[in-house]
Amino acid sequence: MSTENENETATSSININIVSSTSGSVDEGNSVSSGNSSNIKADGPPSTVQLPISAISAPSPVTTKAKNSSNSNSNSSNSNSSSHSHNHNDSSSSDNETSTNSSSSNNNTSNPTRTTPSGKNGKPLTVTVNGNDRSKDLNEHDVVCEKGRGDHERWPGNKLYRHLINVNKETYNDLAPIERSNIIGKIIGAIQEKDGWFVHHSEATSNWAKLTEEKVRKKVSDDLRREVRRRREKRSHNSLFSAKLRAIKEMEEAEVAARDILGRVDDPRQNDVLFGPGSRRHPGNKIYWHHMKLNLDQYIISPYGARSIISRNIVGIVRSQHGRFLEQDPKTGIWYSISDKRALEKTSHALSNMKYKTRKRHPDEPPFPLQSPSQQQQQQLDPHQQQQQQQQQHHAA
Repeated sequence: MSTENENETATSSININIVSSTSGSVDEGNSVSSGNSSNIKADGPPSTVQLPISAISAPSPVTTKAKNSSNSNSNSSNSNSSSHSHNHNDSSSSDNETSTNSSSSNNNTSNPTRTTPSGKNGKPLTVTVNGNDRSKDLNEHDVVCEKGRGDHERWPGNKLYRHLINVNKETYNDLAPIERSNIIGKIIGAIQEKDGWFVHHSEATSNWAKLTEEKVRKKVSDDLRREVRRRREKRSHNSLFSAKLRAIKEMEEAEVAARDILGRVDDPRQNDVLFGPGSRRHPGNKIYWHHMKLNLDQYIISPYGARSIISRNIVGIVRSQHGRFLEQDPKTGIWYSISDKRALEKTSHALSNMKYKTRKRHPDEPPFPLQSPSQQQQQQLDPHQQQQQQQQQHHAA
């Protein structure tokens, strides 16, 4: 009789009741049972489907950790229920089935199904080693540690790692050694939280291999120090480059100023125009500003090309009276004679400032009408010449 029970146990199968949605409840005694089909209660609505033990114990190839744990718990409970209804040999066989299920579950958890990430164009990213695509064996957030710059730099894990390096490189150099170690640990932990590994391609196995913790920490430390050194060299280069630009600009300005300075003047004359503090009351400056005011209205209504002609005429009037344009050195107080080019620039700048002030004071006044050439010539005369012309007209009358 025991021999028959052992044979029945070896060829036993697990019966699972499938209950339709119309049935009110399921009898716990009919849920799972072991033995011959004659032991199943036949007084309820559920129908019975017989499945072999191998079909139940083998997990699905794509499972999550939660599903694996629930399958393991279900199988262990099935084995416990069968041990109560059978002898000691049945319980040992169910224990073997439970250990088989748990081991297969652990294998699925340690080797999850991985999907190849895609780039911006929607095409899957690849990591090529020795001309072969090895991206299928990589996790999305794995950090590929290969020498040189290749397509592995575009891998999501490498991008995340580079972002973490750039974020922490600013403060890494200013921290104490123990704080630097904490920064390295945080970077490694951020990769591992996303199930990422630091891997390199092994020539011996022709597959990806994990780096040891010591090598990973050394890599992170080296990358941080390298970025700090690059940042320091870039700043040094920019500062040197800026200093060279400033020196070149100052030299050019000094050369231009030297070309515009004609010579030193120790004793300014009455007809000279002085550009310096406290020179508005100088006789030559009074005549200069008189002509500026006379030509201001014409300057305002003239196009940009004609305005330079007005400035050149004013400079010519001063030169015709044997006047010079003198500029004072603010450091030494010495007067220097300047060229017509520099005098023209100063005259145009002064007329532009006068135009701005006039429009600001009288914004609603229309511009003055154009004057005839005789009127312009009459206004360009200084007060002394105008007085002489009036005396000549009076004697002629």
